[in-house]
Amino acid sequence: MFNSPVAVIIESSFVEPIGFTPFASWPGGEEPHGTFVRRTPVLDDTATRTVYVHGLGGSSLNWTDLMGLRMAASPGIALDLPGFGRSAPASRHTLDAHAASVVALIEAEKCGPVDLVGNSMGGAASILVAARRPDLVRSLTLIGPALPGQRLRVEHLPIVLAGIPRVRDKMYELMLRRSPEERMDELISLIFFDPAAVSPERRAEAVAEYARRDQLAHTWPAFTESAQSLAATMLRGRGARLWQALERVNVPILGLFGTHDRLVHVGVASKAARRIRRGRVVVIPRMGHVPQMEDPMQVNDLMASFEREFVA
Repeated sequence: MFNSPVAVIIESSFVEPIGFTPFASWPGGEEPHGTFVRRTPVLDDTATRTVYVHGLGGSSLNWTDLMGLRMAASPGIALDLPGFGRSAPASRHTLDAHAASVVALIEAEKCGPVDLVGNSMGGAASILVAARRPDLVRSLTLIGPALPGQRLRVEHLPIVLAGIPRVRDKMYELMLRRSPEERMDELISLIFFDPAAVSPERRAEAVAEYARRDQLAHTWPAFTESAQSLAATMLRGRGARLWQALERVNVPILGLFGTHDRLVHVGVASKAARRIRRGRVVVIPRMGHVPQMEDPMQVNDLMASFEREFVA
């Protein structure tokens, strides 16, 4: 246990419950505010909505199973950030711009305050939203959030190099020489502790999404601009404002960190715990960068327990 009143270490069995069946992807469409949004059915009109924000290179599809598990308690709204998934590109694809897109979604939906959930880059953007617009957020869940104070690791190099114009063009050329299946398997090995945890349904869905986005001219520019902004925040010593934003957040916060996350070092968990006013930080053994995909049942249970103690 960390030297913090909010930090808790739990054990995870890392086994999908018998009978768990992956959900089909949730229907969605482009909204008047300009982003593509997927939704679960509203089973209770009075229930607080949950808004889900994906990470770099991800999409609303990253939340399919967790949204399904949570929909009875909280109708889910997952957006594709501008330039990602099925959303059109924007004029900027920085961390601040992504945070502004989340604010625009919640305001357009008139559903605040919401339970805001962000993974990786989406976690960093969600911190900015909660700090700047506390009126829109009831609670904040950060899953492998892209927080500062990390040493440069080999896994970070593609994110850093994508911000260098001459290098990123060559990276794109080399990337397209490989099939969507090859690239997806490499990504799964990077962000999952156990690649076998990926269901055939989720893998096929992700490969199809890769192939579709290969045909879009804005895919790589949106990725590289986002990567450049993210690298500046995480790795170049300019991340103080994100820590300061986290300290300003006055709603309950749940932080989830995997011991085997190769992109966000587990040591960041203790730094986050010291800056959270109210809430809980959980370090999950044998878990990678995307716990909501690797073990959605575990994440759902952790969120439900957190909400019972700190939110309800």
